[in-house]
Amino acid sequence: MDRHVVIKKTSSPLNLISGMKKRLKLSDIPVLPDYLECNFAFNGFHLVKIKHLYAGLIMAVSDKYLKYVPVEETPHYIFARHILKGDSLRCSNGYTDYRHYIAMNPRPLAEETFIRIIHDIKTNGYDWEKGPIFVFRHWSRPLPFGRWDVGDGLHRLSILAALGENQIRVATLCAKHNIFTRLFHRIKKERYAR
Repeated sequence: MDRHVVIKKTSSPLNLISGMKKRLKLSDIPVLPDYLECNFAFNGFHLVKIKHLYAGLIMAVSDKYLKYVPVEETPHYIFARHILKGDSLRCSNGYTDYRHYIAMNPRPLAEETFIRIIHDIKTNGYDWEKGPIFVFRHWSRPLPFGRWDVGDGLHRLSILAALGENQIRVATLCAKHNIFTRLFHRIKKERYAR
């Protein structure tokens, strides 16, 4: 199997996914970033339409307001389209451009690094096993049906969408704790924060 193919053409994506679950070894399980590992566990690789992937953006108007938007509505996607296709830069969700996003966010990816990743993926493809895009579902955001929220990998996802991909293989995550345990911990955390 070629690991550097942006989209794997198969007669049935479901057959590929189910076969993959059977062949998955412990060494094949991706390492989650620390901020995801505390609440999520790896669930498997799935082929997902890009239009079903939503990114959490801290809104430019308030650093406390998080809004989930389709990838095509992010400054990341608009910047990737600008680099790859020469599209003009435009305003997106309160950000004038990607530089404005960088200035407003606490842990942004530098513009030069983003450009390097854009050229690398364009040249070498997306290695979904080595650097997967992590996604999860949240009970409070069920619509549209088939929706996934991006936990990590928004830059790579934006590049793939800008390259015109319609579906990609992602690493799905599931919550480590049930909803009642999570609510209990949230209430406890808020209570002690006062």
